[in-house]
Amino acid sequence: MGLARGAWSSYPSYESVVENLLLDYSTADLVASIDGERLTERQLDGAARLFGGWKFSKERPGEAALLPLALRKTLLEHTQKSSFQRNVEMATQAFR
Repeated sequence: MGLARGAWSSYPSYESVVENLLLDYSTADLVASIDGERLTERQLDGAARLFGGWKFSKERPGEAALLPLALRKTLLEHTQKSSFQRNVEMATQAFR
């Protein structure tokens, strides 16, 4: 999603275009598109930001729990490497 390596809560508004387009799809379809795939670092960044971000949690409360356990674990472990503490906190809340 956009330049997902930065803070999830403060980014240029144009990056929300990608998020809005992705949220046109159901959570099940989004998960199906990445589940079981070997994701690149950038794809992991984007998936963690999408599923762990504020907009997803507000528009689809509780739906992060629909992610398979292995995917939640992968996204959480990936996000733990972030230098943005707020991203780590948001991911921990979404993927635990």
